[in-house]
Amino acid sequence: LAHQNFGEWFDRLSYREGPAFVSDTLVQSAGYERIALYTRNFLDAYLKDSRAGKSFLARSPEENGIPAGEATARYKTAAHPVPTAPSPPSAPAKPAG
Repeated sequence: LAHQNFGEWFDRLSYREGPAFVSDTLVQSAGYERIALYTRNFLDAYLKDSRAGKSFLARSPEENGIPAGEATARYKTAAHPVPTAPSPPSAPAKPAG
C-alpha cells in the first residue's frame, strides 16, 4: 500500500516544504490511521486466518473508504524460500542401562 505520508522519505522530509508532502497534521493522522488499518487487516488475515481481514485486503482502497487517488494497493506473488539442506539423520537412541 502506498501513501505519501508513509515511508522513510516522508520521515526525512516531513519538516520541509514541497508539493509531494502534506504538512497538515490532520491529513498526516488520517494517512497514518489508514496505513494502520491496512496493517491490522493484513496481520489478521495471515496470522489469524481472518475472513474479514482477507475480504478487506481483496477490496480496493476506495471500497475501503479511502478517497480515490489517495492510496494505491499493489499485490505481488510471494517468492518461494530457497530450499535448505535436509537435516542429518539423528543418532539411534542408546538403550538405558
